[in-house]
Amino acid sequence: MHRRPRSHLLVLAMIIVLVLATGGVASAELWTHQPSPGVLAWTSTDAVGGIDTVARLADRSWGTDIRLWMEDLPPGLTCRLIVYPRAGGAEPAGGWSTNYEARLMITGSTSIPLPQIDRIDVVRSDKTVLATLTSTTR
Repeated sequence: MHRRPRSHLLVLAMIIVLVLATGGVASAELWTHQPSPGVLAWTSTDAVGGIDTVARLADRSWGTDIRLWMEDLPPGLTCRLIVYPRAGGAEPAGGWSTNYEARLMITGSTSIPLPQIDRIDVVRSDKTVLATLTSTTR
């Protein structure tokens, strides 16, 4: 039987702790709705089917970075993230399928600058809107 040196196990343990700590900080920032400068948090609670959604929108030089956390998702859905600018039109910002976990984090992006975003929709493949997020939704 081949044994791994303890130093490899120690490095592996440190990497796991670092990844968990980084994810915990990001989740805490989002779920407590205390974003940093240049970052907004929009929420939608009890949307279609009771789905709760929080979006972290970060202003970037190229547009807007989006991280979306959703809870109470039913399994087997195919969804898209659609961003609507104030000037009209729409831009897809991501897509995914749900699995058997009721909580999901999705990343996406749009070329639309953050100050120009009017709303964001999470849409099922059958065009049913699961959640709409704006600066005023709660």
